[in-house]
Amino acid sequence: MEKPTLSNKILWTALLLVLGLGYLLAVIQIIVTTGVTPGAILEHFRGDGEMIQAMDLDRLVMLSHVHLLGMPLIVFPAAWIFSQSQFGERFKATLIGAAFLGIVLDVGSWWGLRYVGGMMVAPLILGGALLGVSFASMTLLSLMTIWRTKS
Repeated sequence: MEKPTLSNKILWTALLLVLGLGYLLAVIQIIVTTGVTPGAILEHFRGDGEMIQAMDLDRLVMLSHVHLLGMPLIVFPAAWIFSQSQFGERFKATLIGAAFLGIVLDVGSWWGLRYVGGMMVAPLILGGALLGVSFASMTLLSLMTIWRTKS
C-alpha cells in the first residue's frame, strides 16, 4: 500500500467504520424480523399457513435486486483497500472471493427457501457467515494496514 496521507487515513477509516456499523445494524434487523432458528427462517420465506404469508415473487425479486446491487457496494471499499495491502495474494483473493460468494449464497438461498424448502437454511447461514467473517476480517486488516503505514 502506498503511504496514505492523514486525510486519506481518516477518509477510509470513517467509511469502513460507518459501513461496518450499517452492516451490524442489518444483522440486528435480520435477527429481530426473521429470527435465527431454522424454523423461523423458513417461516419468514414460506409462511406458516395461518398468520404469516409466504414471501411473494414481487417482494423476492425486489429484495434480491436491491441486495445484489447494494451489498457489493458495501463490501467493495473494504475489499479494495484490503487488495492493496501487504498480505499474500492467495489470502487476499480468498477473503475477497468469500465475501462475494457469501452474497450470492445468501440471496440465492432466499429463492431456495421460498420454492425448495428447509434444506436451503444451511446455504443461507453459510452465505451469511462467509460474508460477515470476510467483510469483518477485510475491514479490520485494512484498518490495521492503514494506520500502520506511515504518512
